[in-house]
Amino acid sequence: MVSLADDLGVISDSEGRWWALPAEIEQTAASVTGLVHPGAAQQLIWGRASPDVASLILESGDRDTMARIIERGRQLDDGEPYSKFPLEHPAPSGERWADRILYDLLGPERRRQQAAMLEAIHRMLDLVYGAADPPAST
Repeated sequence: MVSLADDLGVISDSEGRWWALPAEIEQTAASVTGLVHPGAAQQLIWGRASPDVASLILESGDRDTMARIIERGRQLDDGEPYSKFPLEHPAPSGERWADRILYDLLGPERRRQQAAMLEAIHRMLDLVYGAADPPAST
């Protein structure tokens, strides 16, 4: 079990005791939010979000992008149908159920967070295997 606290790097053992993670492990962490998930491209919260508050959660965007996200959420709240993905769109087929406009607007932040996760994975692999490439999978 891993703690859900934002800043508490601990694990628990089978007897329920909490143990701090080694500093080396904590340095391999990636900070992500729900925006990394394609489900963020739904209108569930965007139509009701305040630009002042909402801009705090979009690190790789700007106020104009956040305003466009909120406006699109309001359009969807008002009954506008989801925008469909054209066949040539690069979104994986499993992510095409979301609103394409919101998906595209959230894309830079989603990619930033995905890159942060990949960097964290590489830091962990370097920690475990050294700076060399990890062994080939069998």
